[in-house]
Amino acid sequence: MSWSSVSAVASACIALAAVVLNAVLFRMARAAEKDRARQQRMPVLVSFRDDDGSIRVSNVGWGPATNVFFASWGGSCYFNPLHLTPIPAGGAEVIPAEYGNVKSAEVGRFGMSYTDPLGTPYSTKISNEGSEVVQARILPEWPGLAIPYPGSLPGQKNWGRPPR
Repeated sequence: MSWSSVSAVASACIALAAVVLNAVLFRMARAAEKDRARQQRMPVLVSFRDDDGSIRVSNVGWGPATNVFFASWGGSCYFNPLHLTPIPAGGAEVIPAEYGNVKSAEVGRFGMSYTDPLGTPYSTKISNEGSEVVQARILPEWPGLAIPYPGSLPGQKNWGRPPR
């Protein structure tokens, strides 16, 4: 075998490796850009109990939170679900003190599920131990239940509990 044919094979191998490396780097750059775009539109909801017992839900993320649902955790299930209006980045919604003081008085854990404007689901779990944001819906569906908004709480103390 002559040196010119070895050189040709080596050049072809180097060219092929360069093409493969460029393809891999391109895919990695696209994935990083997609993740960056998601993070720029990602809402992050947190909640705090005010002194009067009301619960303030604030969006500390970069994008608006849509399809927002809030519920109490008790025993082994979520109950007393509320449907909140969309919360813009930097905005807040207040759940009346009646919810925190009467409807969910002894509850120390809450959950919120919401989406970004493109429908990606997120949830925040809140307890005395802290808050955790996950990229999934943690609240169940409540088929057949008309989930109230904070301004129109039902008369009963509990709603949306599964039958025992």
